[in-house]
Amino acid sequence: MASETAFKSGYIAIVGRPNVGKSTLMNALLRAERVLVSPEPGTTRDVVEDALELEGIAVRLFDTAGLRSAAVAVEARGADLAREALAGADLALLVLDGSEPIREDDRQAAAAIAGPLLLVINKSDLPPAATDDDCAALAAGATAVRVSARTGDGLDRLERLMAAALAGEGSGETPILTNQRHAHALRRAEEALERARAAIDRRLPPELAASDLRLALASLAEITGETTADDILDLIFSRFCIGK
Repeated sequence: MASETAFKSGYIAIVGRPNVGKSTLMNALLRAERVLVSPEPGTTRDVVEDALELEGIAVRLFDTAGLRSAAVAVEARGADLAREALAGADLALLVLDGSEPIREDDRQAAAAIAGPLLLVINKSDLPPAATDDDCAALAAGATAVRVSARTGDGLDRLERLMAAALAGEGSGETPILTNQRHAHALRRAEEALERARAAIDRRLPPELAASDLRLALASLAEITGETTADDILDLIFSRFCIGK
């Protein structure tokens, strides 16, 4: 679970076609047998989530049902849930089976990802069948990393890449909003700040402005993962002359 030292947060969805090792990868990242693993394709039919910490970042990790076109009804519902989790994710891990050639279902899974992603070429402990060029063709410009979720090989590098992606490192710029959850949170913060400003301008009781400021700070904390202290509000109100 994430520790109290985490200062940022992020949502990561593990996606891909069935039987590429998504659940095994989830267990490997969590260092626990969190998800049932079976050689039978399509055994994950719901979204399973858990928390971990990556270099001070509190992460919610989602293991999703396999995305493929020829899915039975219950499996298709799991795929719908996977797409919903993907839509709210800050980062997607597109898991591929490196011991098999790229399939059409791999291409369809890649096409479902609109935001940032890492290509995770799994099963590096087996003879490779998918070349780096084949994998890179699924998502132009995406970083690829070969791992073995079964043996743990390559997991350290994957975790570093995950943390760097969530922290927005490498661009030299402030991380941008990558999904609707962040956009909604920012909009709520803006609306709450406008109400707080109006309350201050109209010299209403300071408790009204304080309430809206708390809402704004809580909304921003959904994006940054930071915890807001009451001292921040004390500092804000110390600079205003309210009710005079």
